[in-house]
Amino acid sequence: MPSFIKPIQSLNKQNRLATIGAFLLIKALVIALIVNFYIGAMLIQGGVEPDHFFADMVHESLVADTTDVQLETHTSSDADGDDIRACVRREGLQCYLYPCIETDGVVTATNTTVNFGYAGRFVHRDANVKKQLMHTIGDNNWGSGCVVSDEYKFVYIHVLKSGGTATKEFIRKSLCGEEDKDCKLASNTTVRASGCRAAILNNIDYFMFSFVRNPFSRMYSMYSMMDGFPPKSKRQMAMENRVGGGRYKQKQNEMPQDGHHQQGYGVSHPRQGYLQQNQQHHRRLSVTENFPFPEFVLKPGLRKNHTSMHPGHYDRQEHFLFSNHSCPSFDFLGRVEHFDEDMRTILYHLNATKMIDYFEDQGGKIIPSNTWGSNKKKSIGGDLRSVYSLPEVVNRVASVYKKDFDLLGYDSREVPPT
Repeated sequence: MPSFIKPIQSLNKQNRLATIGAFLLIKALVIALIVNFYIGAMLIQGGVEPDHFFADMVHESLVADTTDVQLETHTSSDADGDDIRACVRREGLQCYLYPCIETDGVVTATNTTVNFGYAGRFVHRDANVKKQLMHTIGDNNWGSGCVVSDEYKFVYIHVLKSGGTATKEFIRKSLCGEEDKDCKLASNTTVRASGCRAAILNNIDYFMFSFVRNPFSRMYSMYSMMDGFPPKSKRQMAMENRVGGGRYKQKQNEMPQDGHHQQGYGVSHPRQGYLQQNQQHHRRLSVTENFPFPEFVLKPGLRKNHTSMHPGHYDRQEHFLFSNHSCPSFDFLGRVEHFDEDMRTILYHLNATKMIDYFEDQGGKIIPSNTWGSNKKKSIGGDLRSVYSLPEVVNRVASVYKKDFDLLGYDSREVPPT
């Protein structure tokens, strides 16, 4: 007989029941703590904040609405017609995209869902949907964070490898001048960098926009960018660990190879200045010569041996733009394939006169900020389809980025020429 049972047997019946009850309560509490700790650890590993996750569960159970969404109409400047307008309806916890209809000045979602994708559309969201936050927190810097303008009341959401650097450079120069020194100030109300979730929560009524691109061309853009981020030498790694306390190395190791979300990752790290100082030298290097594109796609575990590029660049676009239940965090989603056209649509919707003037002075074009992708495409004759000749490469991209294809409206069966 276990030793702890004997003292219990010596008690009278009433005290014995009370003691056993207290013992069972303590046991239940211990089990609950262990389960809570385990779930929290799993959520952190998967890139979800435990406090935010459990709060969302309670919140969603209280506010879930299955009725049609009624939203205010935008001005006529936001679209040429209903073909670039769509409505979001929340059914239970999940968000779905529907065509919009307008009756007596009120826009509502129809009852017929169409899988036409979010890219290239104004998205009508009610206050409930606007509270749903994307997976990615976003760093609080100009490298990979979001951008807020109090002057024109917008938030730009940066999706890595989808024209983000060019978009930010355009925003800074159009609002702060060619040298854009004032934009570097965190207190600047004209435009400033911010963590993405913080930008949305603190400016819930601002206009949210972003840009996306076809996952096939985005994958090749990731591959091309490796030439700007060659592997680090042991000396460089030792220097970074001394300067940054190993922070960048730790975050890089925490990012799973299959591209799952990691909180707060970005491209700013102790090596940033080193890269900028040696940019031209690095562009002459060709990391990709020893790492063919099919291997880059089919063997993601080998990428870290060929490049120091942060693994966050491989993440799915939906992680930057949607909640766990596919609820969008944006009001308009432009396309890199129609960069100039969609940027013009955004600027005129915002009536951002400074930005419009700068945009038109540039000939109505967004100037690319790096040439890795364009240079690499020249080396393959300019036709992206030539590097997707193997069916297994096409199938792998279609599989890994399936949610991007589905949510954004791109065709996973067809590789574009550019």
